[in-house]
This record gives sequence, structure tokens and C-alpha cells, in this order.
Amino acid sequence: MIVEYYGVTDNVCEWHYIHSIIDHLKFDDSVKLHVVSVTPEWDYRDKVVLESGVKNIIFGLSDEYMTDNIPQDWKNNAVVFKSYLTPEQEQDNVHSLPLGYNKKHIPNENLPIINRPFDVFFSGHMSSQNRHTYMTSVINFFNNLKPKDKPNIDINITEGFNMGIDGEMDLEKFKIKEKKYFTDKNNAYFAILDRLDGGVTERLEEVGRQMTALIRSQASKFIASKDFDLKFKAKSVDGYLDHYTICEKQYQETPSSFKLKWSD
Repeated sequence: MIVEYYGVTDNVCEWHYIHSIIDHLKFDDSVKLHVVSVTPEWDYRDKVVLESGVKNIIFGLSDEYMTDNIPQDWKNNAVVFKSYLTPEQEQDNVHSLPLGYNKKHIPNENLPIINRPFDVFFSGHMSSQNRHTYMTSVINFFNNLKPKDKPNIDINITEGFNMGIDGEMDLEKFKIKEKKYFTDKNNAYFAILDRLDGGVTERLEEVGRQMTALIRSQASKFIASKDFDLKFKAKSVDGYLDHYTICEKQYQETPSSFKLKWSD
């Protein structure tokens, strides 16, 4: 596959991500891929020349303004994948190119979606007007949801473009949040169970504790009423030797004056 770049170099944040896609495309030279910056600040659309005799594919990058700027020539004679594409712009040969990771990305194990601690995640800035406009409505949407309908959200607003903390620090931060999430989730789970069964679970646990105490008490009285020697008790009664050892240590640490005063 032939690849040509227009205004896209290795200083682009998504450089590694784009190349991870290209590495998976196993086309021969009958296909040409055009990787193009199409944002108004760095617009290279007019530099692209679609070649006849080959199949042309276009990656349109960096247009965070989500402008409808795909030339008709591209729509007619190429397959276009564009980032920041609105639903009404995705028609015919124009398709959405999912946003990827930047060069600070640290590869990590992919958890199944059901096991991930966050349902909604965003990390980035709100310094530009377009970003502020779109993100404000998103944040307000989640803030206005009823507590029972809110997903697990992690939104991190940074100071400016590409000014977040590095990948290693993000990973440590994520692990801390993940641990807290699972702790809160477990606590919430048991609280829900308690509400659903009207406290039956808690009462059953208390009954279990009382039964254990009663059994130990009755067993202790039975052992005391029989003429069992110490060796028999140590071999036959579960935990007796451990209990005896504790008592023996405490007895040895008791002052002789106390024993003399209170012994039979």
C-alpha cells in the first residue's frame, strides 16, 4: 500500500495510533492511503491529488471544529474516514474515524467492559471556545441526571492542549480510583442486599454469632463437669491447646503478690 502524508508528521499527537491502524492494513500498491490534516488552522485538502488506476483511501485528521469540509471529489472518487464527524456528515463514502490515543499512551491490559470501573471517561482541556461549548453541554447533561441514573464518570479537565500528566502517572491514578470504585461497589452491593431482604442477612449473621457463643459455652460446661485430664482435653477439644497456651502465658506474667492474695 502506498501512503502519503499532507501536513501530518511525527509531531502529531495521534501519530502512533494512526500507524497502528496502517500496520493492520495489508493492501498492495493498488491502494493509496492519503493521511491529511483538514483542520482550518492546517488545511492541506488542496494538496491531495487522487490518482487514477488505484483505489484511494483518505484519513482526514485534526478537525475538532467538526466542519462539513469533505470535498465532493473525495466523496465521488475515494473512501474517506474523518475524525470529529457528526452523524449527518457520515453519508455514502464518508465514514467516522474513531479518536485514538496520543503519544503519551501506555499500553495496558484491556479489561472486559463489564469489569471497567468507569462508564464515561474524558481527559482534556476546555481552553478553546469550541471545546468549551461542546464539553459544557456534556458535563451539564451528566450533572442533571438523577443519582440512580448516573453512570460512573471520571472527567479530568487539564490546563491546556496536551498538558495532562504522563501515562505512568495516569495509570497509578487510575489504579487508585479503580480500587476505591470496587470498594464502594461492594459496600453498595451489600447495602442493597440488606434493603432487599429487610435486614434478614444481618439478623442471620447475628443469630450465627449467638449460636457459636452458645455452643462454646455449653461445650465448656460439659468439659468442666467431666474428669478429663489435660492431655485428653488438648487432643480432643479443638482449639483447647491454643487457649491453654494463652492462659498459661498470662498466668506466668501475673505478679506473685496477686496470686498469693487471690489464690485458694
